[in-house]
Parts: sequence; structure tokens; C-alpha cells
Amino acid sequence: MPGPRVQSLRAELERSHDRVRAVVSQLDDDTIVNATENPNWRVREVLCHLVASEPGMVANARGMIGGSGGVPPDFRLHDWNARQVAKRAAMTRAELLAELDNNRHDTLEFLDSIADSDLDARGRHADLSEMSVEQLLQTMVRHEQAHIAEVEAALG
Repeated sequence: MPGPRVQSLRAELERSHDRVRAVVSQLDDDTIVNATENPNWRVREVLCHLVASEPGMVANARGMIGGSGGVPPDFRLHDWNARQVAKRAAMTRAELLAELDNNRHDTLEFLDSIADSDLDARGRHADLSEMSVEQLLQTMVRHEQAHIAEVEAALG
């Protein structure tokens, strides 16, 4: 059974996903093209970004636990984000939502497989700052919530 720190992170991620799903369930073919505060992304691109970012963050956490040191020192987050959003450009809203749910399922399975001590492993985040796995997962929640607030604002 996961330790208390892992359990706490798991609960945070579940609550965050519930909020994301509540907001995203309001999207339809008209609102998914609404502009956001980011001049380069509409709601659809924000959703594509959220779908893409979670498995990337989990892969980074796995690597940090395995001793990889995190992302390479020359990692270019902006370029990675652009590629990931472009890869999902043709996906339907339903496909994006399914991937979003599958990703969270996989993240929770990952959490169930680690110990509290694994949360102390350190490495580079995609923004090239150094942090622990615990901080990385907390960042995932804040990142998700910041972007879903963008979507909420775009919905009016």
C-alpha cells in the first residue's frame, strides 16, 4: 500500500482531474474553438496540451526515480509542447477526453507502484529547474489547474 505522501498526491490528482472533467464536459464543437488568454492557443490547443503533458511528466518522474536526472539539459519545452499539440490536432473532442482519462488512470497506477521514498528522487523538470518527484507531481496539479482556469475563462 502506498505511503501517506503518495496517498496525499494521489488524492490531489484525483480532485484535480475531477475539476478538469467538470470543465471539459462543458465543451462542445462551438466552445472548443474559443480564444484563450494565450494568443497562440484556443481551448482545443489547451486541451491537447493537457492531454500531452501528463504522460511526459510521468515519464520524467519515472526517469528521475530510475536515476536519469530528468530531462536532458538541452530540452526545449516550447518546441516539445508545439510538437505534442500538433500531433493531436486532428483528434476529436471525444478522443482527447478519452486520452485525458487514460492518462490519469496511468498516472494513478504509477503512483500506486512507488514508495514515499521515491518522491525524494531529484532531477530536471521540463522547464530545466531541479526538483524532486514530489515537487514534479505537485507541479503537474498546479499546471493542470492553471490551464483549466484558462479554459473556464474562455467559456465565459
